[in-house]
Amino acid sequence: MLTKLQNTILEMIATGVPLGETVDFLCRTVEEEIAPGIVCSVLVLDAQNRLRHLAGPSLPAHYAAAIDGTQIGPGVGSCGTAAFTGQPVTVTDIATHPYWADYKHLALPLGLAACWSTPITGSGKVLGTFA
Repeated sequence: MLTKLQNTILEMIATGVPLGETVDFLCRTVEEEIAPGIVCSVLVLDAQNRLRHLAGPSLPAHYAAAIDGTQIGPGVGSCGTAAFTGQPVTVTDIATHPYWADYKHLALPLGLAACWSTPITGSGKVLGTFA
């Protein structure tokens, strides 16, 4: 299944499908076929090192809008921390973890209880996160 997904993503890139559409497809496939019950998102870094929503098909628009533009840094949720440190971050309890103190009011009502985030890197720098 992973090889098929990889080949489909590569074909989408090669044929010029817009990045947002390609990453949205990736998230949907992961959510529906690879790990049902999880929610995926991809955030990219802008020139000011702020997280920008690229894909997260199962996240409500108000959640995506609330985190869009967040400055990365240590202890800034899972994604902000992963982007800042360049290292994967795992938070097993959003309700109590200090990284989520400023964001748990957004996540908990959606039923999000834990979050991992891994940096997306290229050319030696962090470009965004996959969570």
